[in-house]
Amino acid sequence: GKHGTYATGGYVATLNWTFDGSINISTNLQTNNWLDEKTRAVFIEMTLYNPHANLFSVVAMVTE
Repeated sequence: GKHGTYATGGYVATLNWTFDGSINISTNLQTNNWLDEKTRAVFIEMTLYNPHANLFSVVAMVTE
């Protein structure tokens, strides 16, 4: 198939360390219509740490 690319640019929202803080930011994004019919893609990136295994996991997701 044919692969496409996205131009650089866009907007960044950084979520909080706490659940309540992240919910507040997410609610604010919804209220201010950050996602609408013109949104082409959403990229979600995070780093997770498992202290029991002493391992980091880097996760990158995209939805179009």
